[in-house]
Amino acid sequence: MGITALCICIICLVASLLLFRNRPVSPVSFFFALWSLVVFLSLIGLYDMKEPSGEVYFLLMLMVVCFFAGSVAYERIPGRKEDKSIVGKVCVRWKIFYILLVMLVLVEIFDAGFMLSHCLNGTQVTEYRNWVYEPWGSRNPVLDRRSLVEEAFRTLVLSPFGALVHPTAAYIFFDRNETRRRRYGLCGISLLHLVLGNISSGGGRLALIYYIGCFLLAFLVFLQEKKITESDKKKYGILAGFAILAGMGMLLANTIARSGTGMLLKHAYTYFAMPPTLLSEWLPTLKEATHTYGMLTFFGVHSYFFRTLHMIGLDSLVPDIYYEAYRHVLNANEFYELGFGTGNAFVTPVYYLFIDGGYLFVCIVSAGFGGVIAALYHRLAREMNIRNFTLYIIMMYGVFVSFMRVSTVIPGYWIEIIAALLLYKKVRKET
Repeated sequence: MGITALCICIICLVASLLLFRNRPVSPVSFFFALWSLVVFLSLIGLYDMKEPSGEVYFLLMLMVVCFFAGSVAYERIPGRKEDKSIVGKVCVRWKIFYILLVMLVLVEIFDAGFMLSHCLNGTQVTEYRNWVYEPWGSRNPVLDRRSLVEEAFRTLVLSPFGALVHPTAAYIFFDRNETRRRRYGLCGISLLHLVLGNISSGGGRLALIYYIGCFLLAFLVFLQEKKITESDKKKYGILAGFAILAGMGMLLANTIARSGTGMLLKHAYTYFAMPPTLLSEWLPTLKEATHTYGMLTFFGVHSYFFRTLHMIGLDSLVPDIYYEAYRHVLNANEFYELGFGTGNAFVTPVYYLFIDGGYLFVCIVSAGFGGVIAALYHRLAREMNIRNFTLYIIMMYGVFVSFMRVSTVIPGYWIEIIAALLLYKKVRKET
């Protein structure tokens, strides 16, 4: 079944490349390329990793096929009308941007200093990292020093804004209409934000990968849109290469610091290969779980609303199914023995979809995601201005982490989208 799943992933990848050719890198094609890699690495079974069950490969195959069907269905809708409006001009609300940027950097400097002081006093980096990512209400030195207002401001404003800094800096860097001072200044601040954020969070690879992806995709988009002249292609290629190499160097150093030089290859392999195995360990439990009918998959949409009702004492208005969904969100962080060692969190989107409604929900929602992503990509790629590029990056990031989870379960992902729509102002004209 694993070989069949791999063949299906590759076939969908090739078909999507033909379907979305002559456009910037498609998130649909990227989805199939990612899952082709994950399934292939899982089949190799290195480092004594447990073999996933045939049913898990079948579920992953269903997810991929339905995602493909949804994306093709959108592209082949008969009589689908094109949006004839064009965006006359889109620009950043620079005053708001710079105010938030100063606040973000100051907070990150303070957090980085707090982290370093604890580590110098004997706190392990892994322990500090656990403190950072524990939910609000937990008792630890990181959360105990924050008030409810500060935590809300960090969660609803600074964190979503921080996710917009890298794509904004990457786009501005290649935009010849911007001043040299702004282009290089934002690039430098983006790198500073990356370093400070990495230190203050106790180290993390996803932020580094996100930074690399922003500059790489910006370079590819500007090449595709022919916004980089032949004379500038080599210069920008070198500069983008330096930015990407800086991120990759930090990523390598981060991985070595956490796992050691001798474990580097193993860590890189298991990072992408373990999701099917972890899902296989979870599957018997998932079959016995009470269906949550979308409350888990779209937990990020409603969680803050119900959490607020709970905090102000209106528990009678919070449905039991919310607590059931929340329990499954937390359960995904439980560790399982996978043969090479223990693993958690990388449970794949199937974990969430299957709990919500079994096989049928996996098929329906996967097809829906495929259609929505194809539709959004089609709209954004029509004119890749700075707002559309930022939304494109957020969408690509959501696709990238699909080998771990479904992004709609994270409230911050939805807030980032809203923040991107608010940060950039536009003037629309009809043609």
